[in-house]
Amino acid sequence: MPKSIAYLPSQSNQSRFFTVDRLPLDIWSADATMAHGIWLGGALNFGNGLKQFRRRLRAQVRGLMRSRMPVAMITGSVGKSTTSRMLARILECQGHVVGLTTTDGIYVGRQMIQSGDRAGYSGARTVLARPDVTAAVLETARGGLNRRGLYLGRCDVAALLNVQDEQIGMDGIETVADMARLKRKVTDAARRVVLGADDPSCRLLAEQYRPGRVTLFGFETQDDLVRRHIAGGHVAFVVEHEAGREWIVRRQGDARHLVVDAWQLPSSMNGALRHNIANAMAAAALADALGVPLAVIAEALLSLSNSAEDLPSRFNIFDQYPFRIVVDRANSPPATRALVAAVARIPVSGRRLCMVSCWGNRPGFNYERVAAAITPGFDIFICYEEPIFRRGRPPAKIVELLKAGLMNCGVAETRIHNAGSYEEGLRLAASLATADDLLLVLGAHVGDIKPVMDDVFGPVRLKDDAGRA
Repeated sequence: MPKSIAYLPSQSNQSRFFTVDRLPLDIWSADATMAHGIWLGGALNFGNGLKQFRRRLRAQVRGLMRSRMPVAMITGSVGKSTTSRMLARILECQGHVVGLTTTDGIYVGRQMIQSGDRAGYSGARTVLARPDVTAAVLETARGGLNRRGLYLGRCDVAALLNVQDEQIGMDGIETVADMARLKRKVTDAARRVVLGADDPSCRLLAEQYRPGRVTLFGFETQDDLVRRHIAGGHVAFVVEHEAGREWIVRRQGDARHLVVDAWQLPSSMNGALRHNIANAMAAAALADALGVPLAVIAEALLSLSNSAEDLPSRFNIFDQYPFRIVVDRANSPPATRALVAAVARIPVSGRRLCMVSCWGNRPGFNYERVAAAITPGFDIFICYEEPIFRRGRPPAKIVELLKAGLMNCGVAETRIHNAGSYEEGLRLAASLATADDLLLVLGAHVGDIKPVMDDVFGPVRLKDDAGRA
């Protein structure tokens, strides 16, 4: 039987043809779009009662898709953007031109081509339609997934990092279990699945997939789930002690491979940022599932720092004339807890100040939980907001809710200050802090607040992870 020709117009208006073996039909579609083997919209028109060939055609098209370009999706409550950036750096070190979508924007290579939240359908469509992209890393956030569903039918590998009390009570998601069901759509679409073994929801999900399909990652090496998974001949990335140091290790059956010294990772700040060690494990597990050699994984992770260029708005440290400032976008309860724990591991001879804000469209208990997270870690609090944060709330309401949450946690009103903007908050900090103090700014994008910092304090230089300016 002769081969038939499938014609698929692409997003770039360049016709794409491929042959389909043993199917006695010509396939046409005016709408179908395909870029790098990923369906972006439309459907094939089989016509003439030929739907019986659909299964065979789909199998051949999926085979073509797998051969075209590695595609990874990353979801979870916290750590999505950092893990996505880490995986993108690994694939770049392997020689790929990486298309990366995040809540910060779309990147091709290290060049941002669109700014803003693109962790959903629009970002994926843009990246996958580009002929210069050879690998795709797609951060997948809750909002788009809940509104439009999953934007890809299949991918090579997907990670669910964790499911925590973030964005609960919004858009019909009332419990952590509801959120887990929503985010599971991402891993269900993947050929290989990466799951956080330290997270209860991910642990439950791990039991529902074929073990050989799953890679686990986590800190608890002696955990029963992880031990059984490894003993069964399946892959896990864990942290183990070697010569007095913590190493990320790949375990599978009796095999044990040291990947990288976790304390040497610039993004971990000598092991202080535990959440970034977890993110590095997840990125390593994703890359391993894509066939990237462990040596390449280690090289890439060692090249990525907490700089505003590598990980913007993720624990960026500034060497300030009067005192040190740390900027992070965290504004949810789980992310805030991780940041407070990280700051507690940084030696500070003076006081710790926290300048805190949240998005205005969060339910009331969100502000109470953020306040509870920061209460034990700081001496002075500055509750602030920017107009863009309000999202329907009246002016000063975010500040009011955070202040009330802090006072409910036992913080004296004299330790709480209010600010209506970045600038007002930073000027308050300047009047309160001394040279030995540290200021953590939560909820801020470094690209927005850094010019204000320059205006308030004068030019600043970003510190590297060894503390050198």
